[in-house]
Amino acid sequence: MKQVYYNEGWSGPNKYTFEVYQLENGSYRALARKWNGKINKVQQETQYLSEGSDAQWNENSR
Repeated sequence: MKQVYYNEGWSGPNKYTFEVYQLENGSYRALARKWNGKINKVQQETQYLSEGSDAQWNENSR
């Protein structure tokens, strides 16, 4: 699994991260996380998975 994108931001005491990984089969997994910034612990995580190995990552979409 290779990380292809990472971004983070803050809103008050909460940190938000968005990560995209390319899996061995060519598909992509995106993780959106909400963190408690004071104790650096994940409060909520959502995962998105692309379907099939034909998935494309558009570099211009950043």
